[in-house]
Amino acid sequence: MKYIKNLTAIVLFTLLTGAIQAQKLTLDNAVQLATANSKQLKFSAAKVDAADAKKDQSVNSFIPQVTLNSTYSRLSDNIEPFTISIPGFGSQVLNPQILNQYTNRVSIQSTLFGGLRNQNNLKTTQYLETAAKLDAEKDATDVRFNAISAVLNLYKGQQTLKLVDENLKLSDTRITDVTNMYNAGTMLQNDVLRTGLNKSNLEISRMDVESGISTANYNLNILLGQGETIVNEFDENSLFPVAEQKPANAWVADALANRSDKKAADTRSLVSQVGVNNAKVGYMPTLTAGFNYYYNNPNQRVFPQQDAFKGTWDLGATLSWNLTSLYATGANVREAKQNVLQSNLTSSIIEDGIKMEVNANYNAYTVAKAKIDLAQKALDQAIENQRVVKNRVDNGVNLQTDLLDADAFVFQGQINLLNAKIDAQLAYFKLLKSVGK
Repeated sequence: MKYIKNLTAIVLFTLLTGAIQAQKLTLDNAVQLATANSKQLKFSAAKVDAADAKKDQSVNSFIPQVTLNSTYSRLSDNIEPFTISIPGFGSQVLNPQILNQYTNRVSIQSTLFGGLRNQNNLKTTQYLETAAKLDAEKDATDVRFNAISAVLNLYKGQQTLKLVDENLKLSDTRITDVTNMYNAGTMLQNDVLRTGLNKSNLEISRMDVESGISTANYNLNILLGQGETIVNEFDENSLFPVAEQKPANAWVADALANRSDKKAADTRSLVSQVGVNNAKVGYMPTLTAGFNYYYNNPNQRVFPQQDAFKGTWDLGATLSWNLTSLYATGANVREAKQNVLQSNLTSSIIEDGIKMEVNANYNAYTVAKAKIDLAQKALDQAIENQRVVKNRVDNGVNLQTDLLDADAFVFQGQINLLNAKIDAQLAYFKLLKSVGK
């Protein structure tokens, strides 16, 4: 009891000094905060951006390559020019010494046909970008469920604490009653001790529950990306939305249509199919074209050379065909086809896993709902038993220990009903997660 008073004093002091802030959240608020502050989703977004950059790189492969080269050279002046005499024209220098050499070239090169390699690479990067986005959607689904699970776990602890406090009040009443009866000589001292022991056990349970609440609240704050000292409370109506009711096969159909991991696997199967086409590129020739423009001083195409800038150009096409690859490519194509088979099998395995997961979660949700009715029935029976035993104790028919047992049955029934309701809700959200919602 002294521990509880000290703990309460510390909490009140901290609240008054402003170190702890209380906030009330709806389930949607918590999910939004978790999604906005999730490091996992930021990491997923970075992967999507990287995939988008890869796609842009593939688009750039269609752009002709334009290069500019410019050089300057200074020649030594120890070469004697070669001079000939031509009758009627005098002396002519065939190799004038132009000591400052300037070379400028602009080149444009483009692949006219490369076996559709660039087109296949672009398709591959587009599919991989789509797969990265689908992976990010799956991560977002996981983050949402983790936030919901954390909220319900904390809410369960908070509600359990309320039940413990209610039973502590009841225990105080029982202690008062048994003490009065003991003073009147109608109750044994052992009954007084047993009643006090019951309260002590509840106080121990309360400390355990408070510790669990503190841990759950701290973990939720980390998950939501907010201050660690914030105390979270919840709008109960938002925690229990109306559940969608439909048969198991309808849930399975929704999962196969909505699950991002299934879509991502199907998209990666398309990547492997493009890989077959890319492997077949080895069977095909490559045709490239190029254009060069020169602006040199001296220009080597001008004879005799002149100390002046002259512009010239050339244009050409090149056809190349690696005949050895006609044989070697066959192995690459076989490997690519096996990759397609593996990708299709992976997608099929994921589909089977989804079916089993949804079916298991549907059955778990169905059982969890049924447990609510059973827990409610058991609690009603415990309350009625408590009423009957209380009357019999008051009339001296039953012992005080019988009433303590009846109180314990009621308390356990309350805990069971609380757990059943929250477990059923968590099972429903888990079912939603398994269908990609």
